[in-house]
Amino acid sequence: MSDTEQTYTASRFSGQWFFRPSVTLLPTGIRYSKGALIGGSEELIHYAHIASVRIKRGLFFSTVQIESSGGSAPIVISGLKNSDAKALRETIEAAQATR
Repeated sequence: MSDTEQTYTASRFSGQWFFRPSVTLLPTGIRYSKGALIGGSEELIHYAHIASVRIKRGLFFSTVQIESSGGSAPIVISGLKNSDAKALRETIEAAQATR
């Protein structure tokens, strides 16, 4: 994986007009961000702690579920383009293979 960051954000067309969740691929792991009217949340998971990545595909958009081995709740991001969901999973798998 390269040292550049890649961010995947849920589409507005999937019904998430405000505070769209996003997943950013970092050189060491992933960062999940979800905004809110006041504040928001952010979670960072190292690639070695990602247990599984599941994709549920629809006609245009996918739902990606990322489970960690740390026991926290799984990250669920709905409304990713199907191509973005596939690229996200492939990048995570490639990063895990090189570690």
